[in-house]
Amino acid sequence: MSFDLAQLAKYEPFCDLSEEYLQRLMEHMDLFELEKGTLVFKRGKPLSENFYLVSGTVDLIAADFESEEIMAGKPRSYQPLNLQSPSPVSAVAKETVIIMRIDKEFVDLVLAYTESSDDDIPQDPTTEEHQDWMSCLLESPLFTKVPPANLQQLFAKFEYVEFEAGEVLIQEGAPGDFFYVLEKGRVAIESRGQSLDVVLRPGSYFGEEALVGDAVRNASVIAQTKGGVMRLTKEDFKTLLQEPVIRYVDAAEWTKMEKQGGFKLVDVRLPMEFKCGHVAGAASMPLGALRKRLDGLDFSQQYLITGDGGRRAEVAAYLFNQAGLDCAILTCAAELY
Repeated sequence: MSFDLAQLAKYEPFCDLSEEYLQRLMEHMDLFELEKGTLVFKRGKPLSENFYLVSGTVDLIAADFESEEIMAGKPRSYQPLNLQSPSPVSAVAKETVIIMRIDKEFVDLVLAYTESSDDDIPQDPTTEEHQDWMSCLLESPLFTKVPPANLQQLFAKFEYVEFEAGEVLIQEGAPGDFFYVLEKGRVAIESRGQSLDVVLRPGSYFGEEALVGDAVRNASVIAQTKGGVMRLTKEDFKTLLQEPVIRYVDAAEWTKMEKQGGFKLVDVRLPMEFKCGHVAGAASMPLGALRKRLDGLDFSQQYLITGDGGRRAEVAAYLFNQAGLDCAILTCAAELY
């Protein structure tokens, strides 16, 4: 059966979404056919997905056997069949039906982005390189780990700031103060200590490592063209983005994980520190060279970063999560030598 964006837009709560976001939802939904008498879902069971009726008829049956008939094309069919979770009713196909199923968490993410957007932010749709900065963040592995409630607060806190060509947005050696997302224009990253040839375009974010590690800026960011950034204060970044993303494993949880196995220990300190003592089985991956090694790691593996690295461990955990890797910080590492 064909199913397009126009049809998806008839369902709640998708009716007010732009074509771009509808397309993203299309990529996360699926349609399936069920025969007459088949159970769509059972009452009393928590459901991670919303179910919609696309064609046919279903009965919603309560515990007292009272039923409500839902017919495709009628107003009620454009709402989720499971309005509550756990559902107080079971859904049973009354004839051959087609059901649409879509992940609730992804819907929450999309709604958090769109409902938090600021219509007063200047946009230049005629600029070829202009992109929806929120859409770019939505595709980032890091932001998929942020709870939807935090996303709504996060985007409400962003401040729009314009810049001119040649303006220094971040000065190498200065304290970290903001997290930035490039909204429009181009910026270049330069460093006195290393050779860099990096140009960022709309949708890229930068400035987070100095905030995570409470360190000074390790490079300068200079505008190549006129443009604008969305920026977030250090305090809001830590509360709404860093803290929800970085997970910690204490001694009690470590004891359980050690018995189960299935993880890899990583020590991000300097080789000299590693030689002086480390957790048995840990692999040495100094923070300075970590970014270059991330793409070569096993993305199906769970990683534990030993917390004896202090703030370096927090920066490493952030980089792992940013890359889409599953990782946490082992807080009791120093006790395990």
